[in-house]
Amino acid sequence: MRRAAISLIVFSLLASTPLARAAQAPQQGLPRVPEPAIETAVVRVLPTPLQGRNAALIVTFTDKVPSDRVIRLTLNGQKLAFRDDGRGADQRAGDGRFSAPFTVRLDSLQAQQTRLLAAARRGIRPVVFREREPLPRPLPDTSLVIPPSVDELIRLLRERQFVIPRSITPRPGRIFPVIPFTPVDPATVSYPGSLLINDPQVMSDPKRTWNVCTKTGDTLGVWSFRHAVTEMANTPVTGISPEHFVRRWLKRWELNLTVNDVASPSRPGMVTFINNWQTASGGPNVPLDLNKAPFRLLAIVNRIDLRENLTYGGGSAGEGRLVFGAVDPSTRQPLLFTVILEYGIHKTGCPGLKGWAQQWMNLSHFTIGSESYDSALAVITEQFVGRNTNPAQLPNRSSLNQLRTNEILSGPWQLREFHLAGDDVDIGHLRQVVVKQTPRDELNAQQIVADYIARDHVQIGNGTNVVPTEFSPPPAPSVDPFLGPQSNAPPVPGGFWDGPPPPPSTAVDSLYREKFSLNTCNGCHTTETATGFTHIKPEVNPGTAGSLSAFLIGIDNVFDPAGEKDPANPTATKKRTFNEPLRRQQSIADVLGQSCLQQILFRPLRAVH
Repeated sequence: MRRAAISLIVFSLLASTPLARAAQAPQQGLPRVPEPAIETAVVRVLPTPLQGRNAALIVTFTDKVPSDRVIRLTLNGQKLAFRDDGRGADQRAGDGRFSAPFTVRLDSLQAQQTRLLAAARRGIRPVVFREREPLPRPLPDTSLVIPPSVDELIRLLRERQFVIPRSITPRPGRIFPVIPFTPVDPATVSYPGSLLINDPQVMSDPKRTWNVCTKTGDTLGVWSFRHAVTEMANTPVTGISPEHFVRRWLKRWELNLTVNDVASPSRPGMVTFINNWQTASGGPNVPLDLNKAPFRLLAIVNRIDLRENLTYGGGSAGEGRLVFGAVDPSTRQPLLFTVILEYGIHKTGCPGLKGWAQQWMNLSHFTIGSESYDSALAVITEQFVGRNTNPAQLPNRSSLNQLRTNEILSGPWQLREFHLAGDDVDIGHLRQVVVKQTPRDELNAQQIVADYIARDHVQIGNGTNVVPTEFSPPPAPSVDPFLGPQSNAPPVPGGFWDGPPPPPSTAVDSLYREKFSLNTCNGCHTTETATGFTHIKPEVNPGTAGSLSAFLIGIDNVFDPAGEKDPANPTATKKRTFNEPLRRQQSIADVLGQSCLQQILFRPLRAVH
């Protein structure tokens, strides 16, 4: 793969997440990065309390912050003012170390150090991921007694990453690192039981699901398609019937629409699917019969890995998802059409996040598919599927972040995205919107893609970029539509996202091309992850291991689709490893194993998949 002639900052595996671009507003479905993001944190126990607090919390930020700026945040209920002006808890003005008086329970701090030391000595080795790819990391260093200064400890944290002092007594004057090391072994987290649930017994629970093929189950079971859309429509507060809600959503495929000033043509195969359902309901002039909804449950997914940093207060604790596969209403055969309902989880602060994670972990007390397991799981899912679970989203009061679809009822494979509309003529209904993180199809291999990657390469390298709705190459104003209303797969012309081929001087650097393309919808669902478009496959009997893509199971030796050569072996194509189960296991283990103070360092994954 070619290298950029323009000057690009080399991405470091040790680099921390920078500030999100101020000009880019947060987009629904993408976790927000705290601004500014904290790079390192150190606790210094004070000899004498200051402002009634017994310690100083000393942090460095990922971006240079003016020393006269006071960074205010609330951590674990404490209002903190971080300053670098030599006043209060700050020891030296202008050194880039911002300090705030902080109350810490010394017994908890000592217990934390004890747990970290014990885990390190047992060889528990946390895995660090660069976005989706696992990186090797040495075991924490437990040989250090106490570094001589805060500056030295910060240097060690930056260079050696994990340092656990052997001396654990938090006496006044001592300093302790805040490190993202967890004593919880990720292997204790059940991937099929607490993270990606697609067991056949759960997917066909007769009390909670409906199988339109066999006509077994309960059409209003808590995991049925009818229940989900009924709760989403929330007729008592919107006045919209579930039948009308679904029919109007389906009409998006029957019409030629314009989204973000880009055409979104109708899909003939979807029109046939809709007509068949309408016929099964009794004809074209009657409401859709949701008892005959041609969808069956494929998976229930815990996406706590998509959480925000909740140590700053309220926010998103990730997503909970229901994945449905379509069947032909006339033949009852599985179709290449999936619908993913992606709900936001709204929790207050770190304790709320930990409680949410523990609910999922508690499922391990039961046998998957047993009545006890299914009952406990239903209590969890109703917390996001049920009506009125997000009163702030008006008028529906639903927790739905977005509804995504992928289908090939007409060629080519296509992904679309829908949001609940809070205004205009669509209010209360699902409105088709742009597909996040994915430029419109016709821009692939064009100079504008190279220009965008060049502009935001630092954010792309650190996984914090938000692909803008509009973009024009600088210095022109951003007035051209950049995101598209649908995303065809695989991306053409080369099957991956890229700028123009050589010899243009702004050819895309391979690292940024790879990371940018991987985070697009159609890149992630095809060549970048060696996937045949669907990660949860509707054409296989739902609930079997074979219904998951290799990416969701874990896959080695994924060749770079752009043909980038391996730096260690210039004659061979570069290969990548994806261990999505371990990444998600490590993520929830971090929530459960880290103290709320440790989680101040958490940086969200800016991804939609």
